[in-house]
Amino acid sequence: MMRPLAPAAAAAEHSPKRHLPFVTALFAVVVDVLPLPSAAPTAVAPLFTVCVLFYWTLFEPALMSPLRTFLVGLLFDLFSGLPPGHSATAFLGPRLLLAPSQPSLRAQPFAVIWVCFAFAAALVELLRWTLSVAWWGTLFSPTPVLDELLLTIAVYPAISYLLSRVRARLPRPRYGDRV
Repeated sequence: MMRPLAPAAAAAEHSPKRHLPFVTALFAVVVDVLPLPSAAPTAVAPLFTVCVLFYWTLFEPALMSPLRTFLVGLLFDLFSGLPPGHSATAFLGPRLLLAPSQPSLRAQPFAVIWVCFAFAAALVELLRWTLSVAWWGTLFSPTPVLDELLLTIAVYPAISYLLSRVRARLPRPRYGDRV
């Protein structure tokens, strides 16, 4: 039988701050789907949503559940005009591969995490491209996908740093809070 939470742990468990990972992922979706304010509105841009989902999946998996990941992907699809489930499915791919190695990966130096992110982002892009080819029945050029992948990998350190600042604000149960 599970013992009740101490008041500090109960407060942390019900804090609105626990929704920050989901909110940051939704914000990333909005940033990703808004048109670029430039002379080239169809220019390739990084996928910030992939960066955010990877970060939270690695460092706070309990706060970015598979259901939340799927919902973020579904909203990404709906806002960007893609078939529902297209990106949602692709976003879940790396999560499934990352799950068994989360504790050991979190303890690695940032360079190792960044390389793992590069593989995860490549998987997302490959899944999205493959699903697009299958859905529309056209063999699209992979060049924009590769450009988007390289930009996404390049911005991950900055996004990771910003999210680490958000993560520092998340409520933490203290040792011994279960009574």
